[in-house]
Amino acid sequence: MKKLLSLAGTLALFASMSQAEPPESISVSGAQGFQGLADYRIVRIGSARDVPGVPEVPQAVFAETPGALGNPPGGPSLIGATFAWERNQGTPIPGMSDGDRWAACGLIAAEALDRFFVKNPNLDQVVNIRNTAAVNGLWDANSGMHGPAAEQALLADIGLQVDLNQVGDLNRAQQTIIQSLQRGKPVIISTLRHYFFAEGYNNGLFFVGHTGEVMGNYGGSSQMTLWQISQAGNGSVTLLIPR
Repeated sequence: MKKLLSLAGTLALFASMSQAEPPESISVSGAQGFQGLADYRIVRIGSARDVPGVPEVPQAVFAETPGALGNPPGGPSLIGATFAWERNQGTPIPGMSDGDRWAACGLIAAEALDRFFVKNPNLDQVVNIRNTAAVNGLWDANSGMHGPAAEQALLADIGLQVDLNQVGDLNRAQQTIIQSLQRGKPVIISTLRHYFFAEGYNNGLFFVGHTGEVMGNYGGSSQMTLWQISQAGNGSVTLLIPR
């Protein structure tokens, strides 16, 4: 009888353990970008799309975004950095038409900031980011992002909080970008024509990697001054600075 009771207790223990939350997950309620879903799970390791019991939703689950668990901390200074975190908009993107790809500079910049903060240059979320932006009315294939405020909202939807800084003086804006890079946080630079991703600064030039190279027809390159960025982007510079 004691053995039977012991066995029953063991089975009950295993049953209770199987119902417990996995130690590598956290439940969050009411996040932006998820319509009609009261609770969902953000997984610290791996993709939520690969976790049984986590629903697939059109807006996507951004499992690897640290901002969903709090604002990402700063890191080592990016002065002198020349590593490109963003994908090359000039090459095909699986799951995205060429028309969508050429309107995806804001999406690519958002993915690059996500990649940077999780320190994963191979993070592949741009199609999910596009879906989120489209569902929430922030992006379309004809006009791209619907302005820097839409980019800010998209970043919030994927768990990254940024402040908008409308630029009136390029000299002051340059110092603002440099200060953000010094505290280890890249800056997204919005212009009328394109989104640039400033992820380093070298001898008066911002390292904007592929986001500058893809603008070669407008004088863009991997390293540019803010004045060159403004000219290539047809003006109206706005900074999106991580908090």
